Amino acid sequence: MTNPDRKVWEGVLAHLRRHHPSLYRKWFEEELEPLGLTGGTLPVRTRSAVHCAYLSQNCLDQFNDALRNITGALVSVRFLAPGEEFTPP
Repeated sequence: MTNPDRKVWEGVLAHLRRHHPSLYRKWFEEELEPLGLTGGTLPVRTRSAVHCAYLSQNCLDQFNDALRNITGALVSVRFLAPGEEFTPP
């Protein structure tokens, strides 16, 4: 991931900690791998299908809110399970 994309990801995590503390989990930092902004999407690889399902069902709106606040653009997060390929829209 490029350095600007790394800064975006760090900003997303900081936004979640600050604005959604009840949602934020320490494992977000350790077990999520952002793959870099591509075509208006930030694909994020998870370490398990369970994490992918949990994040997609319970946290997607908050991650999208954080990403849009940090970038100032209409971009979105897409969680990927291990082995799942990302195809830009």
